Amino acid sequence: MSSSLDFKAFKASTNKVVYEAQLEAGDTLGMQDALIQRLAEKDSQFYGPQISGTLTVAKSAAAGAIKDIKFLDTDTCFWQLTQQQTMQHKAHTDLTPHLGKIRGLHGHRWLVVACDTKLLMHDLSSNLSREVARTALDNKAPTSVAFLYINNPGLLGSGIAGNPNQLVMTPVIAVGTATGQIYIISVSSGQVCAKCQVQGHTKAVTALLPLSNPRPGGGDMLISASLDGNLLVWDPSIMLPKGPEKEITSKLTIKAHADGVLSMALFQAAIETPDAQPLHLCTTGGDNKTSVWDVATWKEVPTGRGKPFAKHPVTSVVYSSRAGTSSLATASLLLSSDEGPAVWGMYPNNGRVEQLISLESLLPNGQKKVPKVYQIACHPLQPHLIAVAANAGCAILSFDAYQLPAIQPVPLLLATPADLDSPLDSAISEMGPAFDTGFKGASYLMVHAGQLWNIQYKTGWRQDAKGTGRELTTDLKAKKSIAKLNFSGAAVLRMSSNGRCCSIVWPEARRYAVYAQGGSDDWHKVDEESGTSVAWAGASSTYAVLHQPRAVQIDQRVTSKKKSKVKEQEAAIQAAQRAAEADAAASVTVKIYSVNETGASISLECSQVDLAGQRPTGLHGGALLGIAVGRHIKSGSRSGHAMQFYSWQQFRPVGPPMVEPKWVQWDPDVTVAALAYSDSLVLYRARPTFKAMASLSIQEALSGVWSRHQLFVATHTALHCIFVAANPESPQPFLDVIKLASLQGGIISELTAAAQPTAALPSEALQCAGPVVVVGIREGSLWLVDSHGQPFVVPVNHPGLKARCLSAQGDSQAARILAERDVWRQHHDELAGFMAAMAPDGAAQAVNLTGLTLKGEMNMALRIGQYRRALNCLEALARGAEDRATLNVFPRWHDHGLEAAQGGFGNRGQQPWMPGQSMTLTNPGLESLKAGGPLSEDLFAGDTPVPASNGRKQAESNITPAFAGSGVDWDAPLAAFAPLQRSGPSVASAMPFSELGELTGVPQQAQQPPSSLPSVPQLKAKSALGAFAAQRVAGLAPQALDLVTNALAAGRREIAEAALRILLQASSALQPADLSEVLVHCAHLDLKEDITSFAQRLTTDANTAVNPAVPALAAMLANNQDLAHACFEASGMVNSAAVYTHAWRGGNAMASLQDWATALTKANSPNMHVNVVPAG
Repeated sequence: MSSSLDFKAFKASTNKVVYEAQLEAGDTLGMQDALIQRLAEKDSQFYGPQISGTLTVAKSAAAGAIKDIKFLDTDTCFWQLTQQQTMQHKAHTDLTPHLGKIRGLHGHRWLVVACDTKLLMHDLSSNLSREVARTALDNKAPTSVAFLYINNPGLLGSGIAGNPNQLVMTPVIAVGTATGQIYIISVSSGQVCAKCQVQGHTKAVTALLPLSNPRPGGGDMLISASLDGNLLVWDPSIMLPKGPEKEITSKLTIKAHADGVLSMALFQAAIETPDAQPLHLCTTGGDNKTSVWDVATWKEVPTGRGKPFAKHPVTSVVYSSRAGTSSLATASLLLSSDEGPAVWGMYPNNGRVEQLISLESLLPNGQKKVPKVYQIACHPLQPHLIAVAANAGCAILSFDAYQLPAIQPVPLLLATPADLDSPLDSAISEMGPAFDTGFKGASYLMVHAGQLWNIQYKTGWRQDAKGTGRELTTDLKAKKSIAKLNFSGAAVLRMSSNGRCCSIVWPEARRYAVYAQGGSDDWHKVDEESGTSVAWAGASSTYAVLHQPRAVQIDQRVTSKKKSKVKEQEAAIQAAQRAAEADAAASVTVKIYSVNETGASISLECSQVDLAGQRPTGLHGGALLGIAVGRHIKSGSRSGHAMQFYSWQQFRPVGPPMVEPKWVQWDPDVTVAALAYSDSLVLYRARPTFKAMASLSIQEALSGVWSRHQLFVATHTALHCIFVAANPESPQPFLDVIKLASLQGGIISELTAAAQPTAALPSEALQCAGPVVVVGIREGSLWLVDSHGQPFVVPVNHPGLKARCLSAQGDSQAARILAERDVWRQHHDELAGFMAAMAPDGAAQAVNLTGLTLKGEMNMALRIGQYRRALNCLEALARGAEDRATLNVFPRWHDHGLEAAQGGFGNRGQQPWMPGQSMTLTNPGLESLKAGGPLSEDLFAGDTPVPASNGRKQAESNITPAFAGSGVDWDAPLAAFAPLQRSGPSVASAMPFSELGELTGVPQQAQQPPSSLPSVPQLKAKSALGAFAAQRVAGLAPQALDLVTNALAAGRREIAEAALRILLQASSALQPADLSEVLVHCAHLDLKEDITSFAQRLTTDANTAVNPAVPALAAMLANNQDLAHACFEASGMVNSAAVYTHAWRGGNAMASLQDWATALTKANSPNMHVNVVPAG
């Protein structure tokens, strides 16, 4: 025994220690315990002797041997409740109560350790510990612990304020002892609340297990096992908190084993039909036997009694709900004995046992210790992960992480926006019909217990458990066995794109079968042969088969009785078996078949795909046939088997080889393919060439299904929706990833429920544990199927999410109507950007969203070519307005037909303001917009939509070259021309934007609202905007410059001039490159008066923060030599004139050089003559 405990926490995904601590058991813990007890005494539910006087404590006892260890925090609390509710009620329900801010858990991550001398509680968050001494347990040694959640707020929990009907679960610790006594301890105070009946067990408690109450929402029950061979069932939730003297009476006593119960585990038993599976309990005893009990009746199941190990007892049993366990394809119970090195799997329906792995194969070379497995633990949320504790150390084992249950959704032939309508929407809306008939349920095929089943569910609703409204339910519509299968074991199920053909592959047996649906809708087998993989074409009933015969099995018997000959014969047998397997592998071929239209027969399309001598190892279906080969390749940081795409028609390679992914999914339009790798999800654009366009850091994507422009992807821990717009004409695709559900979603959604109505998107919903298959959107919900074959739905009726889905489906008008009705207006800008990127008509619909800010409306108007409307938004922003509600305050704005204008801000009409939004002025300078204030007479004239150009190409017929005959040839190209690059459309200009930008550095101004905004009688650049308004306009400079370019291309010169004048007013806040481009545009449009006024204002303004070269540059562009000279003299930059002159080529450059030489000579000395000579 030791006086200290070393604790290490491992992260399974990285196999690294993420936390390590030494849990001391000396005076430090004693002092901590005394301080905690002082706090606990303030609790109204505190029991036991109180500490009086000075805090003096005795030295804490040594811990002794560890008997049991458990984690306790909000996550484990929530998931224990969720798992228990799911297993007990045999479906995914909304019965898991809200945890609230429970004292004892909130802000803590407890590690609870049962030691010989105490119960130790260590907080991983604060690294503090406290202990429950044996004296509190009547001097009995703890042997096991479990956590129960009971409906007793008065014990220590607290619910949600303002909701007295909210169910509250209180966690307590059940502690079993060496004498059979069981104590109930408060997590908050560490004090004993109650104890189980003394006459319950007569020997040491070996295991405690919580059991969800059969009453929905009821508190947990407790199952205890003991060395006396008995199982006892308790219901602590009926107790009252009256102190440790309160005894709980057991509800049931079962004699389970003759020689003590060693371990037990709850599991969902697989049955012959794909129905909800009953809850059973497996127990193991010192009599070397296993027993299975039906929890509903507590009667023993005869098929579960067995003796897995003839000479040793089963010391540990756990349940793993990984893929295949519910269909009897794989063993669901994992067993071990502390006398052996292996982990075994047991089929509880017949007691059959098979060895899964031996730890001897995992030991380092040279280690002679024979491993003995002491205990097994299964990850509660990722059941493919198994932890094993042995005398040689700990091991983290994993089954195939990508193995899915043999379930395949029946695809929708055509996804439509109607799939987003939910039966919960009882009223007729503009989005579609009310729920009566015609809603599409979820239909899928499933391999279960040696049969192929067709299962159909429909969506219903019921009153939720909290009494706050209705909730979605999944109701069984039809269930039918469509075929009896000839093979058993793990299977891979695939389906054709039309949903009328399917294939089943049994990899271990190396056999496959193909079934087709005939004219009478009956399924029948059309093909069965040897093979290890089948893949279906994306648009037909064509399929490829990887034919791989089984190797000939060599007789393993050794005939010689001489020891010297035995090894020789064994080596010969092994060599012969390897040769047989090599011969089988060499005969692997890929053949292609097609099912005829009636589904009655098949025809051979290709007897062997030419693979240039390479050995195929796997197939992937879709628009192209992916064939993986044994050759390894490396692409960047990724390596693996090579995969080559082939055409389904010519059977020829398409594109270069790539690393084989886990799976491939093509979108319905065959424009994007998703390839899932262990570390990421890679999206490839199929047109005009097959090319990678994005890599998303979504790890271990298990399954995915496309809807139109939407990919729904499930991982072990989360569910994602990926919106993809990959227009072949657009160089940059649009992607938006939304996490719909996660293993934390149940906690997050409860804690943020109050913010749901105003959120842009729904918070994460709860995802069921274990591997899931994504079915797709049906009846307003995203359907999933778990490893037990049970459906699970994630609603997509949140208005922000539903509007996005409608837009992706191509119904932008419906998306806009829904957004105007249900989406909070603060989110309209974000939604408008999404709609514009997803659909061709998205911007045309989004521009009429009633909650758009002026900036958002300007962006949308630019996209659809409404340049007058974009200009109106820009001017309103310059005047201090932020949104339309602000503008509506002023009668003058109404007088100009703001609400009824055909152009301008659109004819959207007055809309009610959403709750929580105030109609306040964003700038006191809006006084200039009051009645009678100056306003351009043609501000709200009609605007004819003009398609926006792809770039800033000048309309030459509408632009008069400026300053003809001046000293500088403005059309002459520069030697080192680098056009300005912008995220939006761009224009190639003869002016050196990049060079001029370096000369016009403009520091950013602080956003401080001015006391008043100067009145702007005309759209001229004679006066500057205040700092606040200038910053707002500067933020829109890229869009404003795009407006200038596209307006010029559309022949709308007056709009371009007005936009440029607004930008000149905001020059103090513009970026250098933007200001340079503004001046160049002004020069091209011959706006000499505006440029001159701008230069004069900057020259006379002593407080300007603009680069001193800008006024001179402006004067040069206005061809005002005198003003240019004055600007250079005022800024002290006369000596730099040669630099500016040297930059130009062509035209009357020599005259300009002579002018600057004269100016430099005058500036330096009357007796000094300066000669400026151009380089080169």
